[in-house]
Amino acid sequence: MLTKEFINKLKYYHTKKEYKSLIKDSKEMLKKHPNSFFLCDILASTYGILENFYVAIEYYKKALNIEPDSYEICCSIGISYLKLNNLDEAKKYFLKQLKWIHLSQKAI
Repeated sequence: MLTKEFINKLKYYHTKKEYKSLIKDSKEMLKKHPNSFFLCDILASTYGILENFYVAIEYYKKALNIEPDSYEICCSIGISYLKLNNLDEAKKYFLKQLKWIHLSQKAI
């Protein structure tokens, strides 16, 4: 389990734009907690900030494997593919996101 102290350290890195430290510490912790949705998401987001969209997509997909119903992650993957000008893949993930939103609204 990730400690509050560790999460606060990552937040500090993010606030100070110390992305290399954030990535290093997150990757080390991911080795201990390979099924951490939070770590995969923070790594993906950070790589997105650094405009390394290929790596961002890898981590977003890992997060999606951990939480397959995360429509927010589908949106992030779609945006990353848009940044890479891969419209077909972006469309695929945006449609997946819309499908989940539609299904969740039907359930209400």
